[in-house]
Amino acid sequence: MISDQIPDIPIFQDLSRIQIDDLSEWLERGVFPKGHVFFKEGSQPDGMYVLAKGKVEVLKSTANGHTVLTELTGPSVFGEMCLLSRDPRSASLVANTEVIVGRLPLSVYDAKIAAGHLTAYRLAMNVGRIATHRLRWALDRLIELSHTPEDLTVSRERLVEVTRRLSGIYKAVKKEDES
Repeated sequence: MISDQIPDIPIFQDLSRIQIDDLSEWLERGVFPKGHVFFKEGSQPDGMYVLAKGKVEVLKSTANGHTVLTELTGPSVFGEMCLLSRDPRSASLVANTEVIVGRLPLSVYDAKIAAGHLTAYRLAMNVGRIATHRLRWALDRLIELSHTPEDLTVSRERLVEVTRRLSGIYKAVKKEDES
């Protein structure tokens, strides 16, 4: 089932049939119940996951507990950034339904890279491309958000001015009513 889903996942769309078969052979497959924790925020990466079927939640720790960043539905991938960076996981991943998953262990990926395997290099290039797109998206959002405080300041100043005027009108009307 996982090999049939691989071509539908954007990160793998430019792989040849032979490369898809290679990748499929490298995956450790499993069926996991709802609530299964694939990894926790801050944990060391162990590999990339191919979500063939089901849903997982991406959770981020906050001062108020956990926040759901997004929900991924198969076919999809998660944990792919570890192929480029061995940084600790930036979020937790938990099965939201029963899921069918294939895991590409880092040890297998690293061995394929060391052996000069074209599929592993193509996968690294695709992950790099996705990381670049995400970075551009995040930069665009930061630019949008950087304008928000100024807009809010102007709005607050306007609100204060309107409140002062209304307060003055209220006092004037109240004074007239009293006389």
